[in-house]
Amino acid sequence: MLLKRALKLTAGVAFAGIGVAAASNGRYFTPVNDAFINGKLISLRAGANGIVNFGALPFGALVSEGDVLAEIAPPRVSGNDPPTVAEGDLPALEAQIASLEALAAEKSRQAELYRLGRVKHLEAKIAETRAAVLMLREKERQATALRERQEELFSRNYIARVALVNGQSAEASARIEREMIERRIEGQTLELAAARQGTFIGDGYNDTSYSKQRADEIAVRLSELRADLLRKRLGNQQASLAAAVLQKAALSAGAPPALRIPSPADGKIWKVLVNRGDVVRAGEEILQIVDCGTLFVTVDAVGRTLDGVAPGRRAVFTDEGRMRIEGTVIFATGADRGFDAVIGGALTQRRPDATRTSIVVALKPDATDHARCPIGLKGQVAFLDEEMQASALPSLFRRLTAQATAMVGWPRT
Repeated sequence: MLLKRALKLTAGVAFAGIGVAAASNGRYFTPVNDAFINGKLISLRAGANGIVNFGALPFGALVSEGDVLAEIAPPRVSGNDPPTVAEGDLPALEAQIASLEALAAEKSRQAELYRLGRVKHLEAKIAETRAAVLMLREKERQATALRERQEELFSRNYIARVALVNGQSAEASARIEREMIERRIEGQTLELAAARQGTFIGDGYNDTSYSKQRADEIAVRLSELRADLLRKRLGNQQASLAAAVLQKAALSAGAPPALRIPSPADGKIWKVLVNRGDVVRAGEEILQIVDCGTLFVTVDAVGRTLDGVAPGRRAVFTDEGRMRIEGTVIFATGADRGFDAVIGGALTQRRPDATRTSIVVALKPDATDHARCPIGLKGQVAFLDEEMQASALPSLFRRLTAQATAMVGWPRT
């Protein structure tokens, strides 16, 4: 009786294994992995300047290729509306110029006071030097008279030659000192003439006062700001003229049609970046959709359980049994066999349980699944092994039989 039950169990397990192999279309499966369905993100941009308008675009709404998602209407132009001119920062620039002009006037006043003070100072020094020259001339006259008296006394043998030589030296020294002071007057006169013209030379370490230097810097800055102000005013005039021309052309030609923005593919609304009625510029991003025609899943696994998966291998995405979508591996990095750390001066190989594998599977949904566009759906991915050969069925039967025999404890023959 026990033998009969064991044989029935063995046969049942064997036929069940063969049935599983047949039901799986003759393929083995690797362990399943959790994954989410993703798709290519497409950005839609405004093709011209204008006012954007669109209907209800809730997140995740399905759209078909060619559906008009938004319209860009040209800005409304009225004959009663004056042309707008961008004034920019003209008032601030004019205020800055006025402030610098006041500062420049103050620095110029200070520089003029310094110049007048310098002139008066040099005039006083020249007067003092001229008085010194008069004193030295009198000293020279006395030295000359003394030298003449000593020459007369020496001719009569009343004094020694040394006294005569001393008198001659005193006269020469007085003459040289007078000539030196007179030369100083010439230099001071040149300084005075330069100071009256606003240039300061002489014994000063700086030939220009700080106030004068600052006034010159402000003058240069003022010239730059005035040129900038003139350029901006000219630009505003040109903008005003261009606005008037455009206004006249718009009034004569009538309102142009709105620019439509269609969906380039079947997809889902992902993000709306503007509000209805906003003014947008050409090239500005308006909304984003997810392309339902480019579905894919990404599998990240730790360890080397998926190390053998390579591009081109078939896979199946299932949603807890409710949906089944087949696909093909298009990218597989393989396990990272790097190094963890340096221990004892040598690199240690990364542990198998610390390696990571990244795989991308491109899905091929049928018409029903494509219409549903299952973006964001969570499920599991299984990778199919190579097709079983007919010669593999006997070995599968023997393996299942041996497992069943071991389960009941019957000795194998």
